[in-house]
Amino acid sequence: MNTTNEVELLDCDLPIGECEIARKVKYGLSSLSVVVLLMAFSCILLLRRFQLSHERILCNLLLATFGYTITFLSFSGRPEDSGTPSCRAQGFFLQFFCFAEMIWICNLTIFVYFIMIKEQNTSKHEKLYTVLGWILPAIVACVPLFTDDYKLSAAFCWISSSTTGNIFRILLYFAPAIIVDIGMVGTFSYVIWKTRKRSDRNRSLTETNSQQLKEYFVPLAGYAAAYLLLTLSLFITRLTQISQTITFGNAMLLLVINSLWGTIVSCLVLLTSNRSNFTRKQFASGLKYYKTLLKRIISHEASSGSGLIEEYMPGTPLDTPASTLPRNQNNDN
Repeated sequence: MNTTNEVELLDCDLPIGECEIARKVKYGLSSLSVVVLLMAFSCILLLRRFQLSHERILCNLLLATFGYTITFLSFSGRPEDSGTPSCRAQGFFLQFFCFAEMIWICNLTIFVYFIMIKEQNTSKHEKLYTVLGWILPAIVACVPLFTDDYKLSAAFCWISSSTTGNIFRILLYFAPAIIVDIGMVGTFSYVIWKTRKRSDRNRSLTETNSQQLKEYFVPLAGYAAAYLLLTLSLFITRLTQISQTITFGNAMLLLVINSLWGTIVSCLVLLTSNRSNFTRKQFASGLKYYKTLLKRIISHEASSGSGLIEEYMPGTPLDTPASTLPRNQNNDN
């Protein structure tokens, strides 16, 4: 039962005063996530942590998270803006980037499985990873756009809570997210069991397995665990909203989780990196590398009229002789 006065007192599905608090929390925490994400990107670029296949997968995950955080921060969530082009745009890009995050988490899980169990490098399938990671989310995000189901939902726009919208929420996010979560738990559990079994059969493999666990499994499992907690929290919150009227408590929980996700991913990137490289000398070296690379590219374009950036291998000093070039950047082993 909604009277005219009740409708006027509502703002982003909450009383006006409560919604202003929710907005301040969203803006504050999302802004923090943007800052930390930019720091993580800067570290990756300066330390050139994008030469290996799994590092590039992490870069794409970070990029999807950055897009999600910027989109989440971009809309005020006022009722008069519901259904406007800006609201639909936020709903579309939130769906796009959150689904992209899901796919890149899947790609990480697949990488861990093949490198740890099959002992195969999947870098040759990076183009497929990229297509799945960016094209599929765009297709999925278009479905509610065609049915005009991107509406206001607790200080941000996403798929509406209408009958059709709830179906889309389940089919286009929650069901895939639950499947991904189950697949991640099963895959990482199987990797642990298989690794221990191999070590018991052949003691000489213990050192190799330990190195693989340290280099690949432990850091990448951190992203999977964080994503599992995120999706479970969001799922519980959304179920509460479906079963009852939205409250200040579950709205705040939803906003805090979404706003801090960028900070969580960025911290995982920084914590799972080799922090011994986080020195002033390394950062200065990285900055010098890009300055020199830019000068070489400009000089090459001026002399030949075309800039072939591919001839400069990322992470390789520009004056390094060909005989001393490092291993192929597409090989993780």
